[in-house]
Amino acid sequence: MYCMLQSYHICAMGLIPYMLHYIQTNSWISYTVINNGLLFHILFPKNTIVKWYDITCNTALIVYVNIYASDPFVFLWSCIACTCFIWNQVYIKHELFKAFIHVICVQGFLFKALELSEV
Repeated sequence: MYCMLQSYHICAMGLIPYMLHYIQTNSWISYTVINNGLLFHILFPKNTIVKWYDITCNTALIVYVNIYASDPFVFLWSCIACTCFIWNQVYIKHELFKAFIHVICVQGFLFKALELSEV
């Protein structure tokens, strides 16, 4: 038996910066992102309820970080990441390509916003 690379494996790898950030800063936001990300991307990747829970939590965290930071660069990175998320969901159909875009342009850009916010 062999393990074929799945899109949710790629998305789970996008959580690594959040793990390192949590280890270094004890950030409750990183901790929440890690737990929700593992819940959806590893344990229940096809569960619609878990997917929407993850999206809702991430939206609330984005709003919190932007209010707390009140920084134009945090806001810019957040807006770009949210735009990429919507674009990726609507227009990209290839699952592996979609996963790479999610890691780089959504998880990566939101991580940059979190780092800049110092939350």
